[in-house]
Amino acid sequence: MESDLQYNNDGRKQMSRKAEKADVESIRGLLREYYAAAVEKDCSRLRLDADMVPAAMVDRVENDGSVLWKMLPSTIKPAEIRRLESRLRYPLPPMYRAYLQSYFHLFSALVPVDSTCGQGGVGFASMPCDDPLWTFNGAFEEANVCFGSRLQQRLLKLGFPLIGWSLDDRLALNTHSPDDEGDYQIIAISNALDDEVFDSITGDPLHFELDDVWQHTQPVCESFKEFVNIYFRL
Repeated sequence: MESDLQYNNDGRKQMSRKAEKADVESIRGLLREYYAAAVEKDCSRLRLDADMVPAAMVDRVENDGSVLWKMLPSTIKPAEIRRLESRLRYPLPPMYRAYLQSYFHLFSALVPVDSTCGQGGVGFASMPCDDPLWTFNGAFEEANVCFGSRLQQRLLKLGFPLIGWSLDDRLALNTHSPDDEGDYQIIAISNALDDEVFDSITGDPLHFELDDVWQHTQPVCESFKEFVNIYFRL
């Protein structure tokens, strides 16, 4: 019986690894297409100030001193993601774990459509090769005096890891709504939440609760899987 159980567990792990590899390749394909389209259209988002581009991601330096950057294969390992999830105390969606293992990139916007008003831009957290998990790392700093980091830290503890932003809101995973595949709804958290809690700062951490967040949210996509298929386009 024990050997059969071990066999079944090993089989599930192998299937899980195969599915994860397939997800990684799927997102890599989307990002390659997006990057190629951005190059073809000569998008300004591919050119950044030199101090914003890690040396390994420099493709070439333009005449005006700006830097054309290139994507690099991600070196993030599943073990690193498991450690991150342990700190978060909740699992990340399978497709988001795959995204972290796809490419390091510096896109400050992944689509020219805003999640709320149909125009503008949806920013998506860049993944520089020298600090790809910076959005999470900053939120774990216990003595951080930056209001933005303290807000992010509180949202993480309440189950809303931030993955990007649009003109008037932040984009986050809603870990309170897992589906059968372990994926989460993507929500927009209005910047009005900032205004509401900023004037009442009395200490660290910020003291707002789930109900305060719900009052400033609206759904964007039903899952991160749906999100990448819609938004990772140019």
